[in-house]
Amino acid sequence: MQQQAEPRPQKRKKKEEKKLEFEAGKVFNPGEVKEEDFEIDLESSRWKAQKGEGGDRRT
Repeated sequence: MQQQAEPRPQKRKKKEEKKLEFEAGKVFNPGEVKEEDFEIDLESSRWKAQKGEGGDRRT
């Protein structure tokens, strides 16, 4: 009879718990956010694909 080696369960690293800072009374106000945070890269392939201008890979 052949003995089959049982696979050992892999040990996983414990992730450090991240503390989330959340205030229930704080409200998001778009006026406070800088415009540069929302810049869109108009040259990116994803943006062009969303507009339907994405090219195929065939040459």
